[in-house]
Amino acid sequence: MSDTTDAVQTERRRIARVLHGGIVQQITALSLAIDSALLHDGEGRREQASAALRTLREIADLTALDCRRLLDELHDGALLDSGDA
Repeated sequence: MSDTTDAVQTERRRIARVLHGGIVQQITALSLAIDSALLHDGEGRREQASAALRTLREIADLTALDCRRLLDELHDGALLDSGDA
């Protein structure tokens, strides 16, 4: 394998780790928090439902930030590869 191919494979593995270890886990947490909010709301437990919704917002913000960071890294790498950076 060439050095370029090795570098591409290494970067792909890194991106997969970031997606699986961060973003996918955060989306799973969102799903669980949604279930919690719906359950508490259906039971008339507004305080617990509100707490679950606040958690949802925090996880959504964190997930969006992680996605932006990953996209910035990918964009910066593409610019470096093309010589436009």
